[in-house]
Amino acid sequence: SWLVPPLQMEDEDEDEIEQTLCMVREVFVFKLPPRPSAAGYKAGEWPEHIWAGRLRVVSRGDNCFINLTDNNTGELFAQCHVQQDGPLSVEPVLDSSRYFVLRIEDSGRHAYIGLGFRERGQAFDFNVALQDHEKHVKAHKQQKLRLEQPSTVPSVDYRLKEGEKIVVNLKAAKPKATKKPVPSAGAPTMGPGGILLPPPPGGSRQPRKAPQQAPPPPQAPQQAPPQDNFDLGLDPFAVSTTTSPHQQQQQQPPPLDPFKTENSTGDAGWTPFQ
Repeated sequence: SWLVPPLQMEDEDEDEIEQTLCMVREVFVFKLPPRPSAAGYKAGEWPEHIWAGRLRVVSRGDNCFINLTDNNTGELFAQCHVQQDGPLSVEPVLDSSRYFVLRIEDSGRHAYIGLGFRERGQAFDFNVALQDHEKHVKAHKQQKLRLEQPSTVPSVDYRLKEGEKIVVNLKAAKPKATKKPVPSAGAPTMGPGGILLPPPPGGSRQPRKAPQQAPPPPQAPQQAPPQDNFDLGLDPFAVSTTTSPHQQQQQQPPPLDPFKTENSTGDAGWTPFQ
């Protein structure tokens, strides 16, 4: 048969717990043709699958295994031991992200089979599970190396020797003086018995008025400069015929008195009262 019988997990340490890193209910196994080139395999050149079943990626300590089992009977079909050193145990193909090539070893012999997933998300979960296990193995190895290597830093004994004492000086903080709140002007004060007292007469402050400015002093009317006849364009030798207001009052006739008798030479139309 072209398929090498699967390996069984070695019971090296009974205290190690087996963990399931990934499980896919349906995968496909292909019989591979001879490797076409050193570059790798192409899934497009594979024939029809020869087996379909369940895939489980399990870890036990630093060991990781890919188990292919039957869905109905649970019988182990093939097992791939994922090794960190040596030839690649899981190799991706060149033309797809859903297909891989598994290396199966048994008693010094090995064979290659093709593994295919129905969906890309399943293939992604399978690849992530293998990467997480690889990181876990590397971190575990580094931790062992740190524990095995002796520390180059000299150890310091911080324990108190006999007769030694620790003195701690604590400076007591001075209490801060609290200032009593000053009542605002016009605020009611508390009297004996919890009675509010009215504010003092002079307590209320009125807003200051701005000082009024004194009005400016009156200005004397400006007199027009005297003008003569030369400035007015008149004849300086002409006699002015205008009269003053006083002269106009003298020229007006006096008002008539109704009680005054008229003489014979006066107006005959007025009759004196007897």
